[in-house]
Amino acid sequence: MSDHHPVPNEENAENEEFSNEPVETQLSPRLKEFFDTVPEDEREEFLEGIVLSVTRKFHSGPLPSPEHLKAYNEIIPSGAERIMKMTEQQMMHRQELEKIVIPAEVNQGRNGQIFGRKALKYGFILVQVRSLLSLIISQAL
Repeated sequence: MSDHHPVPNEENAENEEFSNEPVETQLSPRLKEFFDTVPEDEREEFLEGIVLSVTRKFHSGPLPSPEHLKAYNEIIPSGAERIMKMTEQQMMHRQELEKIVIPAEVNQGRNGQIFGRKALKYGFILVQVRSLLSLIISQAL
């Protein structure tokens, strides 16, 4: 019996590379429990059946996968076109907001630095005035 069987995982599902880990170590606890009951001479065939029957698809992004877009077209007339238009509108809306928000955040940071500098400056002035007043009062007494 071969110890290693190619098994797709999340990282390699799209490019069809496979893990070198034994399938036995990747089985769920219930399936592992069942696997342990399979006779030794039938385990290879059992594992090959599992490997052949496991298929994972992953997709991420702002749009559905092409297969899903095709399915939307079959259900909703011009469904894919409507989804594309909605995505484009959302992208334009987000870009317009970013044109407003990013400069506002830069200004907010700049204003905070200016305020901090002024507060520090006036704080030093107040300390000097207080020291000067204390000196004047102590000499008057």
